Amino acid sequence: MPVLSWVMSMGRCRQCKTAISARYPAIELLCGTLFVIVVVFQAPLALDRIIVLWVLTVLLLALSVIDLEFRRLPNGLVLVLASMASVLSWLDQREITQIGIAVAVVFAVGVCLRVLGQIFEKKPGLGWGDIKLGMALAIPMPMAHIPVFLTVFGSVTLILAVWFGLGKRQRHFPLGPALCAGAFAAFL
Repeated sequence: MPVLSWVMSMGRCRQCKTAISARYPAIELLCGTLFVIVVVFQAPLALDRIIVLWVLTVLLLALSVIDLEFRRLPNGLVLVLASMASVLSWLDQREITQIGIAVAVVFAVGVCLRVLGQIFEKKPGLGWGDIKLGMALAIPMPMAHIPVFLTVFGSVTLILAVWFGLGKRQRHFPLGPALCAGAFAAFL
């Protein structure tokens, strides 16, 4: 409805005629598309898993947009995401030891990347927000899905590097969207 409403009002407020950014209906359209993708990939599964994936989708999209705009990953949203990731782990009957190992490995890799960035670039290679988000995303992710996560994460990271002009204008860009995209693909 928001997309249709925006089109029908020709991208302007009905009251004051102020232009409304195309970004808002674009995000709504993307969210709807991701919801459909979840249903298509999860169709034979239970409705409870689809609902949890929808909530995770909204959280991943919100974190991506916030990180792109403000270069921050709010702790409150990451905490809610970690809670929903725990629910998904419970639905998938993952063992607590698997979850603990996955979270510990992500933390260790994140700290190593942070330190390597500090050594070679004189600033952290990975922010604490990215590390916390990665740990939350590791909660429901089986080891068999890690290649999918890494492939999508790497592809989106390259796109972001080109988009933000890595090497030309900036040496820093938000990794949250790449982490979220990789997780979305792996959760399916």
